[in-house]
Amino acid sequence: MNNKLQGKETLVLDSREAADMMEVNHWEVLRKLEGSKDRKGYIEILTDNQMVVSDYFIKSSYKDSSGKKNTCYLLTRMGCEFLANKFTGEKGVIFTARYVKRFNEMEQALKEKEQPLKIDSKFMYQIAQQLEEKESRIAEQQKEIEHKKEVIKGVTDDIDIYTKRNVLNKVVRYKGANFSERWNELYDRFREVHSVDLKARCKGYNMKQKKKKDQLSTIKYAEKFGYIDELYKIALKLYETDINQILKHLQKIA
Repeated sequence: MNNKLQGKETLVLDSREAADMMEVNHWEVLRKLEGSKDRKGYIEILTDNQMVVSDYFIKSSYKDSSGKKNTCYLLTRMGCEFLANKFTGEKGVIFTARYVKRFNEMEQALKEKEQPLKIDSKFMYQIAQQLEEKESRIAEQQKEIEHKKEVIKGVTDDIDIYTKRNVLNKVVRYKGANFSERWNELYDRFREVHSVDLKARCKGYNMKQKKKKDQLSTIKYAEKFGYIDELYKIALKLYETDINQILKHLQKIA
């Protein structure tokens, strides 16, 4: 892995990975670095002799599966060499081979990262075409959105509340539509947009009425408490064609 040390990018190896390479427990590596009650660790020895510990070992931490924070160290190449020298026999040879290979892999990855990206002219042309097509699609979508805004404005301005309620009642039944499903769809969309559950509020209102004649349907509740305008706008988006036809018919018989 890479680590920023004094403004420079330094390749380091996590002490847990080093322990795996050495085929020992991580705590054994920590004990060698930090020492124990009766024995100085490498870090203390280096410090006592005014050596720069971070040239070899950089203290760090990690969280285990339970979320507990534990100590680990980031080992520089010199730190790995330091540990390898303390290992004798086959284990020392294997650890040296493994960490040398690991650092070579990290160095190669760093070189590839620093190399400038080479892009041929054909690839650049394809990217330009894709961007142009995307911009064209966005422009078309924007035109469609603006058109819908004009349509909504054109059929909502200068229409009174009574007419809007009348249109809502007609559109849910228009051309044999399932009016129950359309009411539910309309109220559900209103709840999503405005975070207001009209059906639940109407039910709560009716529970407080002592006389049955004072109870309201959901649409009349919406009218009484000023929700018709927004409800009508949502219906227009859901059933735009149907509403336009209803309004044209109303204009003819007006």
